[in-house]
Amino acid sequence: MPNESPSKPFNRLLFFSLFTGLYMIQGFAAGLNEFTAIQLNASKTSLMSLGLFHTASFPSYLKCFFGPLLDTWYRPSFGKRMSYIVPFSAAIVSILFFFAWNLDRMIAEGEVLKLTGIMFLLNMLYGVQDVAIDSLVDEFYSKEYVIDGVNAQNVGQILGGFVTGNILLMTHSRYETATFVTLVCVGVFILLSTLSSFILFREKSEPRVWSSPFAVVRVLPKVFSNRTSRDYVLFLWTVNAAYFISQFAISESLIREGIDRASLGLVSTIFTVLTLVAVMFLKNIQYYKHRTLIFKNVYLVRVVEIGFSSAVFWYFISSKDQSGAFWLFLASFPFKLAGSMFFLANASTNFTVADPLCNATHLGVLNSFSNFAMLTLKSLSSFMLGLIGLKGILVFSVVYSLVYYRFVLLSFLERFETKEPKDYWISSKQDSLSPENTELSKKDI
Repeated sequence: MPNESPSKPFNRLLFFSLFTGLYMIQGFAAGLNEFTAIQLNASKTSLMSLGLFHTASFPSYLKCFFGPLLDTWYRPSFGKRMSYIVPFSAAIVSILFFFAWNLDRMIAEGEVLKLTGIMFLLNMLYGVQDVAIDSLVDEFYSKEYVIDGVNAQNVGQILGGFVTGNILLMTHSRYETATFVTLVCVGVFILLSTLSSFILFREKSEPRVWSSPFAVVRVLPKVFSNRTSRDYVLFLWTVNAAYFISQFAISESLIREGIDRASLGLVSTIFTVLTLVAVMFLKNIQYYKHRTLIFKNVYLVRVVEIGFSSAVFWYFISSKDQSGAFWLFLASFPFKLAGSMFFLANASTNFTVADPLCNATHLGVLNSFSNFAMLTLKSLSSFMLGLIGLKGILVFSVVYSLVYYRFVLLSFLERFETKEPKDYWISSKQDSLSPENTELSKKDI
């Protein structure tokens, strides 16, 4: 493996493809969540019920509780990470097959509570699997090659969301069997991708170790007792609050006002292609090295995007011009590309600073807070939309953005600039949840 011998030749394209296929599973789940929310919104489901449905995504920021389990308990014959990737893929496929036969009916009948429960389980499964895949990337790649893992994560999630989100949006209204065919094909792809990864990844045999559930109580507080790690977690928690609340509110309002869902799917498809091209073209950027510059500039770009998205909404409300709105959406691509840059800088930082003695635990915490804003604020946005309306949300977003930039963001970034990866670590050798991991040199930092 590259992490064992960075100079040893290995097929970068092959392993990039394997990791991309695994990360597509997360994209499939996220795209299906988004598609279901859009269909419920279009059917005039109440905003409070829609907010309830968005809570199905909450397991994605419970990853901090999955990490200790993945670091300490597994089946040696499967491998430390494959012990979770393989069986959880099978469980995810089972749910997708169930949805292939029942999703359209459940949406039509407004079974929001059942949908929320099943989606919650689906997101729980892929949340555990996500931690396992992230840990495998962190252990497989050395610092020299970790950008391959970061790019595989971005590309895989984009492609997965494209299939279960964009394609379904464009075909659902035209073909009665679109949901069935798409989800069955996705399920087969997941099985093949997981099987290929299981065969080609040769994880080192490790003795099975059981850790008390209270291990998480011992390790997680160390994230907050380490000031650098604590500051980074709080930064992830708060930096995009105004952006996510405003964008989700505008999107839900547009759907309720009758924006063409097939056009939205087409725009997303074009964005997917352009983003993939751009990301691969920019793949050699040192995202971790330039993280503070990227975080700052993308934050400012997103403040501008709030204004642009608001203008598109009011234009559509006043004109009902589907064609004009379509072209305005296309014009927003630079904003979406900036968002991908933020994601890559965030993911690159997470992989780089993860504590090598308990990487699944530490990555789980960092990913939990990376997802916290997006997933929690999606529900909050629906509730706020019902309480104070879109104008109230936009006023809140503008005020929050300006105050946060002036008093919080610059202070965070100034501190991050001077820190080294080891400043984020949360354990000592005695604290390791994995007794076999006893050398910090395992990470090539």
